[in-house]
Amino acid sequence: MLSALKGLTPVSGLFEETVIVGAQKVTVRGMVIDGIVKIGTAFTPP
Repeated sequence: MLSALKGLTPVSGLFEETVIVGAQKVTVRGMVIDGIVKIGTAFTPP
């Protein structure tokens, strides 16, 4: 998931992105703190 998020997250703050992992669409929510991506939750949308 981190590889799929590369270039899609903001420099800092909250984010929500939908990425492809394998053959699945996965929505990932989290926060970037001091340039480090912290994933809070990840789920497949209905």
